[in-house]
Amino acid sequence: MDSPLLSADLGGMSASLSASSSLTHVAAISRAVGAPENLVYRCTLRDGVVVTVRPIQNDDVQRLLAFHLGLSPETRFLRFAHLLGEFPDDLISRLSCVDRDERMAFVATNAARKPDEPDEPDESSVEQIVGVARYDRVRQQVAEIAAVVADRWQGQGLGLILMYHLAMYARRQGYTTFISTMSRWNDRAIRALMHCGLPYTLKELDEDTLSAAVDLTQLDCVGG
Repeated sequence: MDSPLLSADLGGMSASLSASSSLTHVAAISRAVGAPENLVYRCTLRDGVVVTVRPIQNDDVQRLLAFHLGLSPETRFLRFAHLLGEFPDDLISRLSCVDRDERMAFVATNAARKPDEPDEPDESSVEQIVGVARYDRVRQQVAEIAAVVADRWQGQGLGLILMYHLAMYARRQGYTTFISTMSRWNDRAIRALMHCGLPYTLKELDEDTLSAAVDLTQLDCVGG
């Protein structure tokens, strides 16, 4: 049975924040590359490093596999809970395949994009995925989300950047709510939720698991 999360260190059960500082900041540091429909953005992290954020592609299978295998055991556990060994081919293929409606994912990569060819990575660099955020439709207007950032790229605001672009896309597709389950020990995910700039609720499912819901409708007043 769901119960309100009362632990003070998690900020209480719910919050109602205006979609202001954090989201408008992400919008400000994200520059569209090429035509808007390409959904390719160049984003500056807190340490000044520039990453490319773009929709996942079918040919990302090997990059996505390398990304997941490069995660630390702790980060991999917090993302998959039960999957700590190798990744089956069918799972990686499914994670890299989206229909851009009921299933969508954005990746962040370390490869710059050519100014005159925004859809092509610079051939002088090897494009590596350093973060992923995705949603899967649960029911009408509601989608379940998951996100993970490579260990050495954590703490630079990349998770919020990925979630912002995923949420903006989902909102344009008509979604109103993101839901997620997470370990209560996943401090980064909890802090990201508390500082996302959108109304949310957080409930305790059991002694180890939390359930979160984020209201996307306030994104209507944020540019993107």
